[in-house]
Amino acid sequence: YFVQAKYTPEGAQAARNEGYASRVAANEANWAALGGGLEHAWWPTGYWDLAGIGHLPEGAMANVIAQIHASGAFADVQIIEIFDTATMDEARSAASYRPPGQ
Repeated sequence: YFVQAKYTPEGAQAARNEGYASRVAANEANWAALGGGLEHAWWPTGYWDLAGIGHLPEGAMANVIAQIHASGAFADVQIIEIFDTATMDEARSAASYRPPGQ
């Protein structure tokens, strides 16, 4: 998954006060507890305050989404499921959809 998050003003202040490394460590522990891993996190410039790439078992992202909403620390979050080339090639070869009229 590729995740981008924008803190609320209160969430941004808390991250600054606690230190950004502590927020990454908290997220790494959370993703690990769900059976996955946060592979990397960044602090971009622009609209988003935090960006990260991680992997989770199927269905575990629902837990992450629930925690994001319950925390009240984020004003906006974008979660994008991403796939490697091998996964895309496998999906392409397994596709058997036939459009109407063909």
